[in-house]
Order: sequence, then structure tokens, then C-alpha cells
Amino acid sequence: KNQLTVLYADGGSLKSWFALALAVAALRNEPLVPAARWCVRQCLSVFYLDWETDQRTHQRRLWRLAKGLNIAPPTDITYRNLRGTPLHNAIDSVLGQATTRGSDLVIIDSLGMACGDEPETAQANLRTLGALSTLPGTKLVLAHVNAMTATSPNGPGRPYGSVFIRNTARSAIEARSEPEDGGALVTYHHRKANDAPLAKPMAIRFAFEGLTGPVTLYGAEPDLQHATVADQILSSLTSGAKTVTALGELLDVSESDIRVNLHRLEKRYKVTQLVTESGGRGKKSLWGLADGNRYSEP
Repeated sequence: KNQLTVLYADGGSLKSWFALALAVAALRNEPLVPAARWCVRQCLSVFYLDWETDQRTHQRRLWRLAKGLNIAPPTDITYRNLRGTPLHNAIDSVLGQATTRGSDLVIIDSLGMACGDEPETAQANLRTLGALSTLPGTKLVLAHVNAMTATSPNGPGRPYGSVFIRNTARSAIEARSEPEDGGALVTYHHRKANDAPLAKPMAIRFAFEGLTGPVTLYGAEPDLQHATVADQILSSLTSGAKTVTALGELLDVSESDIRVNLHRLEKRYKVTQLVTESGGRGKKSLWGLADGNRYSEP
């Protein structure tokens, strides 16, 4: 609340759809999808700053999301197109408009274009993020990923630009999308948090009815291909205790990495070492989830 969150993902990962759906949920004081973990803090006014598309596209997306919810499109979303104008050149008028509207959620779509020239540099990033810090309310900044992340099949990614993007954000979330018939499964990985523990990966299934029909969001099981090793271990242990060797084979991770992550999780009271089982090379320790820290949601 009242801080800056960066949501970053490769192109086509439905970042704009997610942000707009989040705005609708906040204005309605309803969960993003019907699940307790997707509850959203209520907002009274949303300010959508767009550098990537146009108002017609924005209104069409809003209409389709509203149709999926069987409601009228909310009227408390102020839209402003800033294509071709860096944020720092328009910050005075943007601040005045946000203050007048009483905006308590500001969406920036997207950071690279809001920076203007040389969006990959620290100077451009700090200038733009500094301007954003003057705006009221909570800031949700949509960003793209760097080239290495875009081509890397596994592991955590990084936003495009300097390290100051991630350092300045109070919370950073990476989205990874997998196309499906009629939509996509998007998994959200919490990569950074300043004031709270990292949340476990969560996922939403976006269902598109044709090219112009309703768009509906559903809760789904996350795809952990791009999760951290620790997250993958916790998810694997929900089905029962396992040995280091079994975890390594299941996750295609070296046993040494498995052991390092298990001991880190043990220190956080997430896993515990259980009884040993006999194996071909002697007894092997079983690892399971610690009581009270079940990874799966009831």
C-alpha cells in the first residue's frame, strides 16, 4: 500500500490484462479470482498511464473483463495516453490529475517507454522511478524482462534496465506465461519483498472467448518450471517426504544444490529431517514439510 511494486514479464504475458483486472477487482472490493489468497485491497479511484497502446484498446479490454464478470465497466478508472512523452516531462500534470482524482492506485504501462531515451540506463530508471515516487497511492509498474531472461527457460528472471529498478521497488513480481487453447496460464513468482516474507508462487488462467468476447480469470496451480529451487522443493514435498536423491531426480537439480536449499529451508522452519530409510548405499534421510508450514493451500 502506497509503495511501488514492479511486475515484470516477457512480451505477451498479459501484464496489461492483469493490471486492468486488478484495478477492476480493487474498485469492486472483490477478490481478483474466487480465492482468499487473491483478495485485493479496496480502491476508490484508479489512474492508468499508458505508453503502449491507445484508449480504444484500453476500453475494449475493460469491456471484455467486465463482460466476463457480468457487470458494467467501472467508471472510476482514469485513462491517460502518454505515448511519445517521457514521464519526467509530464509529471507535473500527471501529479495534478492524480491528486484531483484522488487516485489511490496508479498503473504505469510500461516502465521502459515511460523512461524515454536510453531506458536501460541507471540515469533514466532513477529519474523515472523518482518521478513515480511523487505520485499518491500505490504504484503498480509494468516492465519487460532483460534479454537473458527472455531466452532463459529456467530460473528467476530480471527486469529490463538497471539494478535500480528492482532495488527501488518495495516488491517485485515476475510473471511467466504458458499459452493454452483459448487463453494462457500465467504464474506469478514473488522475487523481492522489503517488508514481508516472499509469497509462494500463484497462478491465474486467462480464458478468452474468441477475439471480442468475454475474458474470464480463474485460479490455477502454478507452473513451477521457473520457480526457485526452494519453491520447487516445497511444492514437491506436498505429496510426501522424499530423499535428497529423489528430489534431485525429480527436479533435475544436483544433490548438492538440493542439500543447500533444504538446510536453508530448515533454518526457516519450512522443512524438517525425518526418519531415515534404508537404501543401496546405506540409510538415507527423508525430508518433509514442517508442521504448520504446509506449502499447499487448503
